[in-house]
Amino acid sequence: MPDDRELKDDDTQSVNSSSPQTDLGRDIERERSLAEIESQLVGESGVDVSDSSSLQPSVQPATYVASSLQTPKKRKKWPIITGVIAVVLIVLGSSAGAVYAFWYQNPDKVIADGLINVVTANTATLTGTVSYKYNNEVGFDVSLDTKGSKSNGSNIKATGSIRLKDNTKIPFEGEAMYAPNGDVYFRASNLSKTIDTTVDTFINQMGGSESTVQEKKAAKTTITNTINPLIKKIDNQWVKISLDDMQEYNKDAKTQYECVQKVAKKIENDPQVANDIKKAYQANKLILVKESLGTVNGSMGYVIDVDKDAAKKFGEAIKNLPVSKEIVDCLESDITQDDLEAAYGSDIQDDSKADSRVEVWFDQWDHSVTRINATSAASVGAKQSLTLDLKTTFNKPVEVTLPKDAMSLKDLQNEIKKIIDANGTSIDQQATQSVASPRQTTAAENRYY
Repeated sequence: MPDDRELKDDDTQSVNSSSPQTDLGRDIERERSLAEIESQLVGESGVDVSDSSSLQPSVQPATYVASSLQTPKKRKKWPIITGVIAVVLIVLGSSAGAVYAFWYQNPDKVIADGLINVVTANTATLTGTVSYKYNNEVGFDVSLDTKGSKSNGSNIKATGSIRLKDNTKIPFEGEAMYAPNGDVYFRASNLSKTIDTTVDTFINQMGGSESTVQEKKAAKTTITNTINPLIKKIDNQWVKISLDDMQEYNKDAKTQYECVQKVAKKIENDPQVANDIKKAYQANKLILVKESLGTVNGSMGYVIDVDKDAAKKFGEAIKNLPVSKEIVDCLESDITQDDLEAAYGSDIQDDSKADSRVEVWFDQWDHSVTRINATSAASVGAKQSLTLDLKTTFNKPVEVTLPKDAMSLKDLQNEIKKIIDANGTSIDQQATQSVASPRQTTAAENRYY
C-alpha cells in the first residue's frame, strides 16, 4: 500500500505540473480577445493591427473602446441663427424702405411737414436774389442775406440797385435788425454813392435839354452842400426805433407788441397749435404737385401750383383757429379776421394770364425747405416779371448781435430838422427852382416814372 507521503508528493507534483498549462491558456485567451477587439475597430479607426507597437501591453483595451464609442460632438447652430437674423433684417429693411418711400416721402406729407417747420422753427436763414421788372424798363435787383432767432432777434441785409427808364441804376445797401423786446434798428451804407447817383439822375431829369451844364452843376452843388452834413452823420450809422418811439405814433404799439409776443410764445411751445395748422392744411391742400424733380444734393424738388378753392378754405380754417383769434384780439382795430384770411391765401386773384413756375426743394430727412426758385411773367395792365432764387435753412445755430452805439430816432429827426430850418425849403424844391420850369418838371416826371 503506498505511503501517504508518497501520495501527497504525487498530488503536489500533479498540481504543479498543471499550473503552467493553465496560465498559458489564460494568456492565449486574453490575447485572442484583444486581437478580436482590435480587428473590429481597425475599419473605424484605421489602426494597423499588424503593427506590433499597437499590441503593446501599455495599450489599455477598455480605454481604447471607450474613446471610440464616445457620443459624436453636436454641430454649432450659430450659422443657422445668423441666417435667420439676416432674413428678418432684410424683410424689415424692405418694409422700412416701403414705409419711407410711400408714406414718409409722400409729396403731400413732405410739403405739410415743410410748412409746419417754417412756422415752428426756432432759427432760420435765407440768402438769395430777387429781381423785378415793370414793362421791361424799371425795376430792381436785390441780394438778400437774412438770419433770425426767436431768442436773439433777426438780421436782414440787402444790397442791389433800382433801374430807371434810361437804364440808370441807383445802387443801395442797407441793413435792419429786430430785437426780441420789439426794438428795431436800421442803417444805410455807402450813402455817398447812392446820393451822388440819385442827385445826378434827378438833376438831369428835371433840367432836361434846356438847362446848361453850368446850371446843372450849380444845382448839384446846392443839394450836396445841404445834405452832406447829414450824410456824414448817418452813413453806416445804426438808428434805433424803440417801442417808446412807436408809442408816440401809435398809443397801443407797446401793448399790442407784448400781446403778440405772448401768442408767439404759445405757438412756439404748444404743439397743439402746429397740429391745428397741419390738420387745416391736410383738409385743404392748397399746394398741388405738378412735377417731381427728383433728389439733388440731399433735397427733393417739386414744381408746385396753388389750388385757389382749397386756398380759400384753408384761409377760412386758419381764421377760425383759437390762436388766430388771439392775434386779432391783440391788434384790435389794426387787423381783422378778414385781413388774416386774405394773408393766408383765400383772397388770391385770378392770374390766369400769368406764366409762372415755382420750384420748392425739401430736405430728404427732416423735410425742411432748403430752396425756392420761382419765375413769373404777367401781362395784367402791364408787362411784369418776377424772378427769385432763395436758399433757406432752419433750426441751425445763428448769431445775431444787436448794435450798441445806435443813434436814437429823435436824434435823427433833429438832424433832419436842422437842415430844413437852415435852408427854409426842401432840397428837391431848391433843385427844381434852380434848373427847371413847370413844363420841364412835368416832362421829367414822365421820363422818371
